Amino acid sequence: MLATDAGDAPLAARHGAPVRLVAPGRRGFWWVKWVTSVELSDRPPWWQSPFPLS
Repeated sequence: MLATDAGDAPLAARHGAPVRLVAPGRRGFWWVKWVTSVELSDRPPWWQSPFPLS
């Protein structure tokens, strides 16, 4: 999931603004990931590779 706010306030820069990757069940400070791009695809999930091919 991509989060744009926490509670009722927009994310601050120190908390990953403008968008932060949220992984349910994972603690943020142990599982830090920076989102550099988002790509949409029409393929069903079972057709996509779990790893980048390029």
